[in-house]
Amino acid sequence: MSRENMQALLKEFGSRIGIEGLSLDRNGFCCLFFDDIAVNVEVPADSDQVFFYVNLGEIPRANAAELFEKLLEANHLYRKTAGGTIGIDKAADVISLAYQCPIQVLDIGRLEKILENFVNTAEFWLKELRAFQFGESTADAPTATAPAPMGIRA
Repeated sequence: MSRENMQALLKEFGSRIGIEGLSLDRNGFCCLFFDDIAVNVEVPADSDQVFFYVNLGEIPRANAAELFEKLLEANHLYRKTAGGTIGIDKAADVISLAYQCPIQVLDIGRLEKILENFVNTAEFWLKELRAFQFGESTADAPTATAPAPMGIRA
């Protein structure tokens, strides 16, 4: 049922942005392009979670330890990831940004906000990684966070 719910949300989102028929493929995957950022959306079979992820670039050969320290610091309490997680895909030799959310808490407004925050965070990290590669100064980290999927109720 979760894939069907995500299909309905993607269809509505697609209608809002002018992409009629936007949907997951038979493997539960689709890719959305926001300017030059490719956001992968995936709902694994028999999962109630949706995963958003973007490739931020290749793992650098030089100064990797320094970069990994920077990425770990950014991940700590999501301080510089706006609720996402930065990691490495060793098999593909890339750095990625990911966000996971239970489908049952999504509505169209929440999906739009998650995608907006996710793309803004990806843009920030693409600039950060380019600056790191060329030894330049960087901008402030994104502060927006995706709406929390769960909370404590009194």
